[in-house]
Amino acid sequence: MAAVVTATGMPGVSQAVALTPDAPAGAGSALSVPGAKSAKTVTLITGDKVSIAADGSVAGIERAKGREGASFSVRKADGHSFVIPGDAAQAVAQGKLDRRLFDVTRLVAYGYDDASRSDLPLIVTYAGDETPPRAPSTTHGPRPARS
Repeated sequence: MAAVVTATGMPGVSQAVALTPDAPAGAGSALSVPGAKSAKTVTLITGDKVSIAADGSVAGIERAKGREGASFSVRKADGHSFVIPGDAAQAVAQGKLDRRLFDVTRLVAYGYDDASRSDLPLIVTYAGDETPPRAPSTTHGPRPARS
């Protein structure tokens, strides 16, 4: 069962739902909306998969391996559905992660759903003394296509 919280009185926000895990370990890693049928699936940069119904609403979320305890904020604002994992919320609020990475409506519109492409192109910027690695990492995580 997921905790559901609806926000009211927020400009441009028609619906806000917080999905939090409260099932026992091993009970599965998916959250779904009863009766909703998925039309598209989008994999977020966290690896979590979001199912989007034909009407653009979020039909369900499948947590990535190792993220079984992840919580999510699902919001519908200005005709767009946003699914922000709880562990990314602070980085989004601070501007370290672009909120558009979690705008599943726009990701589908741009053809970044799982049926249309197998990768998610990202632009990474470095600030201050941070410098990009000289060679692509061979460990887990994103692999740069070009510097």
